[in-house]
Amino acid sequence: GSYPMVGAYAKLQWLTTMAWSPDGNSLLVTLFLPTDGQLYPPRTSVQVLDIASKAVRLVVEPRQGYYGYGPMWVSADGRALFKQWHSCVACDGGRSGIDVIDLSTGAIVRTIEGAYSLGTIDGVRHLLSSPGGLLSVRGLEPPRVLMAGRWGPGTAFMAMPPPDGNRLAVMQTPGRQTSIVAVAPDGSMRAAL
Repeated sequence: GSYPMVGAYAKLQWLTTMAWSPDGNSLLVTLFLPTDGQLYPPRTSVQVLDIASKAVRLVVEPRQGYYGYGPMWVSADGRALFKQWHSCVACDGGRSGIDVIDLSTGAIVRTIEGAYSLGTIDGVRHLLSSPGGLLSVRGLEPPRVLMAGRWGPGTAFMAMPPPDGNRLAVMQTPGRQTSIVAVAPDGSMRAAL
């Protein structure tokens, strides 16, 4: 069912993604607003809802493209927000990437072009597939390259952690002739499987 939106919640319409802060005190949401009554091109942003006070505030608007659907998560230490962006909405062939945002200032600290999330290794480090390689990101720290990309812009990775969490099975650009490599979550060990 639906319910009338009142007060601060009235600002939160056209939501597309959400993520909790690690302490559970706030919820981050992606807001997708029509511009001048037209759905496209939209205005998009990330807003934070304080659960106790019900106050809503703007965190960030994208520098390029749109924040819409796609992964969004908060780092385990609560300092960084990671949000997927897209250069166009409902189009083929557009660009995308992940913005790393400092939650205390709302500043976009870095943009990782062509990256997409492969999930988390241990709840702290997240894996990103990017044209430059398989990356591990943690909070506001610079990404760490676990495995360099072999085919440039056409590079994509698939990674699967095992139940014991000791290593990742990594395949570069599935569908091409490629080997599967075991990589330690910190990138220190590589061995062909």
